[in-house]
Amino acid sequence: MSGINTAFLPGQKVNILIPGPPGDQGPPGPQGPQGDKGDQGDIGPQGPSGLDGSIGPQGPPGADSIVPGPQGPPGSIGPEGPQGAPGVDGVDGQDGVDGAEGQPGLGVPTGGNQGDILTKDSATDFDTSWHSPQEAVGAWTPLDIDGTLAGDVQGRLIGITNGLVELKGGITGLDPSGIQLVATLPLGLRPVANRYLIIPSSTGGNPDNLSGIIVSINGQIILYPIGTVVPVRCWFDGCVYAAN
Repeated sequence: MSGINTAFLPGQKVNILIPGPPGDQGPPGPQGPQGDKGDQGDIGPQGPSGLDGSIGPQGPPGADSIVPGPQGPPGSIGPEGPQGAPGVDGVDGQDGVDGAEGQPGLGVPTGGNQGDILTKDSATDFDTSWHSPQEAVGAWTPLDIDGTLAGDVQGRLIGITNGLVELKGGITGLDPSGIQLVATLPLGLRPVANRYLIIPSSTGGNPDNLSGIIVSINGQIILYPIGTVVPVRCWFDGCVYAAN
């Protein structure tokens, strides 16, 4: 039986207590003193998330920061602006220092009479002289000889007021078949209308015949034989025609 020691010696008299039925519960005793604080219990499981609260009212602007923020990245290049109004002209600069005096020029030749004209006597620089308008002459200018021929023909203006052109020189290697282009005049020696002239020619070394030439307004000199004899050489010395 719980709470009772049943061990005994032989011949020993033992009293055995048998409990009776429980009595009525007595009144509660007075509250005892507060016990010591117990140890903190384990953290319980996390509860479910609560619902989002409503957005609160906007707060007042914060105070200006005294620490500048980091510099942002460069922006893209904007469109070109309209052209500005022209600026005011600047002040004129100071005059430069005068250069050294040059050597005296050759000038014009001395002499001549009132009304004379200064003309070139050749293609050489400063080779000039005074002439009256009737006798004034220009420099000799070479003609363009046709590529199939050989020779040297030159022309010049004579008598400025009369507008005459003088030719000189000769051509060899003419085509025996007849009419052909022999030379071309420079612009300053071309006539305003076609001119028809007679020049000496030959079938050998010395002049022994005559040939005709046409000096055209486009500067071409066309040679054609006179009669049945076809020349192989011609001369222009003393040939003069009107340019105007």
